Amino acid sequence: MPESADGRLWLVRIARVPTRTRSWELPGGEVGKSETPVQAGLRELCEETGLVARDGAELWPTMIEAAPGMGRMPHRVIVARGVEPDGGRPRPQRDEGIEQVRRFTREELARRVADGRIHVLATLGALAVTGWLGG
Repeated sequence: MPESADGRLWLVRIARVPTRTRSWELPGGEVGKSETPVQAGLRELCEETGLVARDGAELWPTMIEAAPGMGRMPHRVIVARGVEPDGGRPRPQRDEGIEQVRRFTREELARRVADGRIHVLATLGALAVTGWLGG
């Protein structure tokens, strides 16, 4: 959850080749063997977007299980605060399908959920457990 100092949330617009869809999602990725979830979250945030958390980050206590009947796909939520571009502008990681990096207000997020532009379970779950969808 990359939260900017002005109270907006950063998301990435990503093209998902296997499903031929695009969605606004939270940046994320795998935790390396020598990393904590927070270290991995901050690394992925910077790699995928060029954003950095100036005010630190914390591991959210709720873990999201994406599809428990189909296997283990746990997702951890890292709340990063004071997130801003490192070097002036966000840098989408295009080779990963990330087309755009942008900040959204709660109202803008709610509209994108309602119209289906935010539809990935990991992002919806993280928005729900942290209160971004409920105010």
